[in-house]
Amino acid sequence: MPPIIKRINYQLAIVLLLMGSGCFAQSNAVRQVQSKMSKGSYSSARQQIDKSLLKDTSNVEMKWLKAQWFFAKVNSNRQIDSAYQYINHSIASFKNLPEKQKDRLKKENVDDNVLLDLRIKIDSAAFDRAKQLNTESSYDYFIFNFPLAIERHAAIELRDEVSFLDALKINTYQSFDDYVTRHPQSQRVAESKQRYETLLFESKTQNHKFKSYVAFVKEFPSSPYRLQADRQIFEMATARGDTSAFIDFIHNFPENRIRSTAFDRLFYLYKELEENVPEEFLTDSLREVVKLNDRYWIPFLENGKFGFIDEEGNEAIAPRFESIDRNYHCGKIQDDLLITSDGLISRDGRIIAAHNPVLHSIGHGLIKMGDSTCIKLMNKSGKWVVNFCAEDFLVVGNRFLGVKRNGQWMVYSLTGKQLFSNACELMEMIEEVLVLTRLGKKILFSLDQVALAANGNIVQEGFVFDEVRSAGKGKLLVRNGSLEGILNSKLEFIVPLDRQTLTLTPYGLIRNVNEKISISGVTPELEDQLWDKIAYYKQWLLFRKGSIQKLFDLNVKKTLVETDSCWFAGGLAFAKKNDSIRVYINSLRSFVLPKESKINFIKARDSVRNFFVETRQKKTVFDIASGQRLFTAEFDKIELLNENVFIISRKEKKGLLSTEGKQLLPIEYETIVQLKDNYWSLYKDKKFGLLDLGSNKLVKPVYSRNVGILNKDILIVFRDGFYGLMGWDGKALTKFEFDEIQPWQGTQIWVKKNFSWTLYDLHSAAIVVDKIKDFYFIKNTREEKIVIVHRENFYGVVNTGKGVIIPPTFSRIINLGTEDRPLYFTDKEVEEAGIHVVIYYDQLGKFLRKQVYEEEDFERILCEE
Repeated sequence: MPPIIKRINYQLAIVLLLMGSGCFAQSNAVRQVQSKMSKGSYSSARQQIDKSLLKDTSNVEMKWLKAQWFFAKVNSNRQIDSAYQYINHSIASFKNLPEKQKDRLKKENVDDNVLLDLRIKIDSAAFDRAKQLNTESSYDYFIFNFPLAIERHAAIELRDEVSFLDALKINTYQSFDDYVTRHPQSQRVAESKQRYETLLFESKTQNHKFKSYVAFVKEFPSSPYRLQADRQIFEMATARGDTSAFIDFIHNFPENRIRSTAFDRLFYLYKELEENVPEEFLTDSLREVVKLNDRYWIPFLENGKFGFIDEEGNEAIAPRFESIDRNYHCGKIQDDLLITSDGLISRDGRIIAAHNPVLHSIGHGLIKMGDSTCIKLMNKSGKWVVNFCAEDFLVVGNRFLGVKRNGQWMVYSLTGKQLFSNACELMEMIEEVLVLTRLGKKILFSLDQVALAANGNIVQEGFVFDEVRSAGKGKLLVRNGSLEGILNSKLEFIVPLDRQTLTLTPYGLIRNVNEKISISGVTPELEDQLWDKIAYYKQWLLFRKGSIQKLFDLNVKKTLVETDSCWFAGGLAFAKKNDSIRVYINSLRSFVLPKESKINFIKARDSVRNFFVETRQKKTVFDIASGQRLFTAEFDKIELLNENVFIISRKEKKGLLSTEGKQLLPIEYETIVQLKDNYWSLYKDKKFGLLDLGSNKLVKPVYSRNVGILNKDILIVFRDGFYGLMGWDGKALTKFEFDEIQPWQGTQIWVKKNFSWTLYDLHSAAIVVDKIKDFYFIKNTREEKIVIVHRENFYGVVNTGKGVIIPPTFSRIINLGTEDRPLYFTDKEVEEAGIHVVIYYDQLGKFLRKQVYEEEDFERILCEE
């Protein structure tokens, strides 16, 4: 072997020998340290460990021992964090060792499993320490400093829970917002977000003011409480209950989610006031309501189910109901909602409320629902206005809602918001003021105060009286004991409370204090004057103080005369002074009568227009409006029959005079009666005649019955025991052979003979329809007449202008429509088959629909009328 090779082998042998002795020494040192720690000599063990690490900083076993040293429970210097640090160093150093050294350490029972096992124990101890502290910071420390611990996920959950409990203790929206920000993966995030939204809404609107809700919606438009805030805005903004409140809301809050409800409420408010809804406030759905409601409906039955058709025969709702309200069977249905076996149904077929008993509507689109044990309030759109049990509801003054519970009334808005907490026995609106009666006292609230109450304010009951009544538009007369005063609708005193009696008249306010009367509001000159008595008549005032009487004209606001005595009648003022009577028509027109004149007012059918003055058997007739002398005549009685004709009587005989005094009819008749227009029935010596004042035509009283009028040229006359037609010249136009004649249209007449009616055309001499037993009117106006005729055993319909629109071939005919827009239910009974063939016709006799019913179903659909 060469010398160089021998030298290398020798050196290698020395290295291997040294290595073997080092390993032996290291194992021995480990055992020594372990022995010392087992004996409790932790100080000595620490010195030996540190000495070894000083020589070899990568010593896996010594780092492992130092981790054990810091982790030992009996070590007074126990430090879990340091133990964790050294075990991690040991694990890292072990990973960097050559495989042979790892194998050697494994023989000494030191391997990666042993090292990991110690770290797991240290992790668990650190976790237990965090749990003992049970704070967010203790868990955060563990999570951050022991990232490889198997308890890390549990620590995160515990940390999140402790943090959530801390947020709960603070219980503000900020605390939950902070929690979600810091712990976005927590299982409590959803609940925290919910609590955040709730507390945020409560915090921002805690004063329950209108402005707070408006500000909240503006700042947090996506909040889950947006709808609740919008509802509060809607209810507060519309609390005063008039159309302007809803209009302002619609204009001012275009993004409000309750805005559609405002349109509904406004629609029914206009409907209640019988006013047309402005086009801008009609939504598509409301236009559909208007369109649907413009036509009436009638029911039909098909396959045992009820449905509805409109007046043109269009199927409005297909047959689907087992039953409907019995009142619907007679048609003319124009209700917004229908009562059916399926519940309350809108006219577009939607179920508004299922199987809920309906009491009735209280107006404003509000319906009482329920029974005697529980009543709730719903609007016609199907939304609850009051969703709790009450005893009754009422609408007060078209503005507010009364809700009765426990026998007392509570004040709510028309949208269902409670306005006042105190109950009362009675609610009413007087001159735009809400008046509540409680324990016999009247408590007043202005509309501004109601708005304040709706805005969450406590409104003091500052106006309490024994009695309140209207004193004219926008004014209330109030009384407490002997004190009376007058308030306006803003609850401001127009006349302060005082010991007085107040009477508000159309011309001014009368105050009675200590039996002295004053008047205000007429003219300044009358304001401070005191009177014994004040009398009022139309345009006149009469003031009396002692023996002084003054006549005052309200139209010109001035005193006309000081008189001995004065009285009023027929709209005139009569002032007597010295030896004459002055009659005042107004301040500019008057005339004088002798003192002994006896004044009589002439009876008229509408208002008194004339009077006559009687002096020495002469009677002079005057026109009240102009004061003009019309005529002088002798009569016992006089009456104005129309604006141009007087009827006068003398010795129980009657005649006619014009307003110019011209004799129109001699005073020789026992009775004169106006029939129509210028036609007058005359009665004399038990006979009847006729006068046409328009054309001065006269039929002398020679007939035993009243003379009828077919038209201006033809009369209906009873002669020789029968009726016939005659001209004004007395010439017969038909035979006198009829039991009765009734005008129809133009030259068409109904004539009855031998118990049978015939519709006959005089001009064409044609019979329109005959053999009619009887007929009755569906419509009877000057413009149009419609009758259902009974011919033999069948029925039909005849119309002026259109003739026979339904031939008399049906067993029964019923008008299910209106007088102006009939819809005919016709029945043709087929007894052999036990069926009824029902055909529906419109007002022109046009076929609409055909249904075949068996007897049982026919009884179900038949109108009981």
